[in-house]
Amino acid sequence: MTERQVYLPAGDWYDWHSDELLSGRTFLVAETPMERIPVYARAGSVIPMWQEAPPSSDGYHPTAIELHLFVPASDGHYHSMLQEDDGLTFAALDGACLRTTFDVERSGDQLSVRAEVSGNGYPEFVREQFHLVLHGAEAATVLHDGAELRAENGRFVIPNRGGGFELDLSLPD
Repeated sequence: MTERQVYLPAGDWYDWHSDELLSGRTFLVAETPMERIPVYARAGSVIPMWQEAPPSSDGYHPTAIELHLFVPASDGHYHSMLQEDDGLTFAALDGACLRTTFDVERSGDQLSVRAEVSGNGYPEFVREQFHLVLHGAEAATVLHDGAELRAENGRFVIPNRGGGFELDLSLPD
């Protein structure tokens, strides 16, 4: 198979590989070369990822997590969540985790990201920073708790050891 039919639900979507913005509530034909799977991300979502995929999560506790923010195409509120825990036990059910809720709001050329954290933490936690990667737009400015961040290799490094934070982004017109 070299292509397949894909349905995108209502809303705006980004092609993960090309950052092409697509409108939902439609079927499309996606190419399916052997080296990649068609993947789409909903506009407004924050998708946390490890910088590299280990063979197992057993004992893997990264010091940095990428946050892929797919810039909303229109004004509105969007929500995403990250849960960090030991990856092996059910201790998170008793609060041994950190759960970060991301609230994204777009109003014109202004974008805000608010991160709130709950949970009691867990012994293996070692994260020291997030790396924000923008999809669908470049930011004219990015403020982290009021201080301007500069891009490093296309990423904005956010120092973070498990607390909440606020980002304010100005998008070019």
